[in-house]
Amino acid sequence: MPLSPSRPQNQQSPYPQIATHHLIEWLKSSVDEQLIALNLLSLKDFEPQEHLFYGLPNSERRNDGRVKPSWLYRYAHTESGGWWVSGLDPHNNWQRMVWGRFKPDVPRIERSKNKPVKYESPPKVSSRVTYFDVPPHIWDKVAKRYRIKRYYSPLALRLVDKPTREISGVYTLTPTGEHQSLSDCLRDGIKPTFLPQNLRHGHLTLRRATSVV
Repeated sequence: MPLSPSRPQNQQSPYPQIATHHLIEWLKSSVDEQLIALNLLSLKDFEPQEHLFYGLPNSERRNDGRVKPSWLYRYAHTESGGWWVSGLDPHNNWQRMVWGRFKPDVPRIERSKNKPVKYESPPKVSSRVTYFDVPPHIWDKVAKRYRIKRYYSPLALRLVDKPTREISGVYTLTPTGEHQSLSDCLRDGIKPTFLPQNLRHGHLTLRRATSVV
């Protein structure tokens, strides 16, 4: 049964990987629940640091491979928990992206601005665009709204027959009469803006960018 943000005290998250208060936070922003389930992950203890520190170079690590104490001290607040969001990587065959963003339940204070740091990104790593793993019913809305043909590529159809592989995130949207996939759009410098609130209603924004992140 879907979780209602209006009565959270009587309900628990139906998703074991997402804490109830994190799910409610996203539902209150009118994000589709299935989209939340595909992209959100609640972390606690040392799990946030495991996700954030993957890009730290050897110069920031000890001889045994552990990160230096200064990093552990700086990100100690993340041990109180928070949520991590990551999507799919168009540069790695749409597999789960390693890069993501973490919102701590207890944020640290940035001394220079005396303000809490609301979101944490992996340090020493270039920022990436978050391409949400979009459930099929939302892609159907997008296709219907913009009058485009939705189909699975030959590769995706072959993957359907493999029981160990799900293809919820393998998709192609092709304008009727044209043969240009979403991946082609990315290569041509057209940057999709996937706002989770807009995707709930089938809105997809494509804009041409001067560079692709």
